[in-house]
Amino acid sequence: MALWGALAPASTVAQLVGVDAAGLVSATLQAVRTARRNRKECHALARRVMMAGDLLRLVRQGSSETMRRPEVRTALGGLGGALRRAYELVVSCQERGAVYGFVMAGRQAEQFRDVQAEIDAFLLVFPMVSHIDITIRLDRIYNMLAPPDSSQQVRCLTSATKI
Repeated sequence: MALWGALAPASTVAQLVGVDAAGLVSATLQAVRTARRNRKECHALARRVMMAGDLLRLVRQGSSETMRRPEVRTALGGLGGALRRAYELVVSCQERGAVYGFVMAGRQAEQFRDVQAEIDAFLLVFPMVSHIDITIRLDRIYNMLAPPDSSQQVRCLTSATKI
């Protein structure tokens, strides 16, 4: 049950991806609790959804400037779509009858793997987003500390070598 209690920090996901992703994360985990078929795949998907929610929360806390970049918002919007598909898949496991579930269990297991792979693909973007954010910040700091005229640097170096 600790898996379900750890979801609270994901509440800021909605602001990041422009959809009610926090609601999707919550609803997905609630649906996982009651899913009868593919329980193992449901739990694996729940872990992926929670990880995505946690990472989105961290990105949002990091830099609002980074979040305003269209490239970052596009990637995070794609993650929101993957979270929506995860929720729809889990709900579909609950809504069907027993015979349908028995016949389609293999196909649904494949769909679980597909949506997990999609979420994982979007999670691979996070290191790149982090790298870009750090590079921009370091460049900004360097520009504040470096002399505005590069010829001053050359004169300083020349003077230092003559001493």
